[in-house]
Amino acid sequence: MADQSDRDLLITLVKDVAEVKTEVRAYRALERDVRDLQKKMWLFMGFAGAIGGTIVSIIQTAIGV
Repeated sequence: MADQSDRDLLITLVKDVAEVKTEVRAYRALERDVRDLQKKMWLFMGFAGAIGGTIVSIIQTAIGV
């Protein structure tokens, strides 16, 4: 009887470890996706700043400031 409960416990532990590994992989993938999104946001913010600066410069040149 004890052998069966030990076996069941071992099976449960192995399943739990496999589930944890799957969750860790998913978490790491999510971290990568967030990092990529942050990089894209900074890139677009840089473009927006450059475009905004260019527009301000053109307007200042046009009105002679």
